[in-house]
Amino acid sequence: MMTKSKIEKQRSLYLKDNLMIFVGLLVSLIIILVLLININLDLVWKTIKKIPSLIIIGSVCAITLSSLLRSKAWQVILDKRISYLRSFKSVNEGQMLNTFLPLRLGDLARAFFTSNKSELQFLDIFTTIVIERVYDVLIMLMLLSISLPFILIEVQITNSIIFSLLFIVTVIFLICVLILIPEKLQKIWNFLFKLFPSFNKWGGDKILEVSNSLQILRNGKKFLQITFWMILTWVFALFSIWILLKGFFSDVNIVMPIFLQGVSGLGVSVPSSPGSIGVYEATMGFGLSAFGIDESIAFAFGLLHHFLSILPVVVIGIISLILDGQSLIGWFSKLRSLRKVK
Repeated sequence: MMTKSKIEKQRSLYLKDNLMIFVGLLVSLIIILVLLININLDLVWKTIKKIPSLIIIGSVCAITLSSLLRSKAWQVILDKRISYLRSFKSVNEGQMLNTFLPLRLGDLARAFFTSNKSELQFLDIFTTIVIERVYDVLIMLMLLSISLPFILIEVQITNSIIFSLLFIVTVIFLICVLILIPEKLQKIWNFLFKLFPSFNKWGGDKILEVSNSLQILRNGKKFLQITFWMILTWVFALFSIWILLKGFFSDVNIVMPIFLQGVSGLGVSVPSSPGSIGVYEATMGFGLSAFGIDESIAFAFGLLHHFLSILPVVVIGIISLILDGQSLIGWFSKLRSLRKVK
């Protein structure tokens, strides 16, 4: 039986969830309205219709290969305690549900489905998903650090490369500190924010929490294996953007897909509707505007790439759910129940 304290915490959690859902939907709605006001829909449709079928097929194939590689990376993070097929099905089930459900409930679904189909514990599995997300954030930051200097700073290429490398080295150094000496980093945090007790405790706890999630990376061999597969995952994601760019524009340089991938990764982290509807198109449009692309054509590119990115994930995810004997209907309530305060 739940105590009064647990009931209050549960109520607070549901209010917070509902607020986040509302804010996300509102953000997407505002962005969509702004986009519709500023673009030429007729030009968008004409531009999309001109894209060759082979370009579209190539982009979808690259996205599918990226999903296959992500599944391999996650299997390695799990120390191969599940089969590759199980990893592939769970990854796509989770990503598919993230497309339809708010609050990134698809990540909870991935852990839940995998625990039901294996001997692994839910929390153990969920921790590995956190590690995967840390890799995603790091790679996204690296992509931005590599591409931004070429776009924002009118200096020699050599200086841009040096700036990018310094940023990457700094990020890697902080990750190493988190893995090896989190207690010292926590002490530094406590010293800096001792005048703000609540924020101080929150930050200190988060440092240890993230550090615990990263402990698997102390194994050098496993670290290299995970890094290899995650980089390949993003390489093919970049390749899908590059292929589609070639269908839209005759002159495409290597910086364009790198910058677009970094910007879109940053953009979809903003609270929005499930599937980042509107936000993805807006961030792609923002990224292409740095290269002087017309906003209607940029929107057409973002819209088409968003659709092509979702398509294989949704198809494979639904097939995987059916093979696992699961149903999409009702999972929103079931997954929210996993967030209950114990």
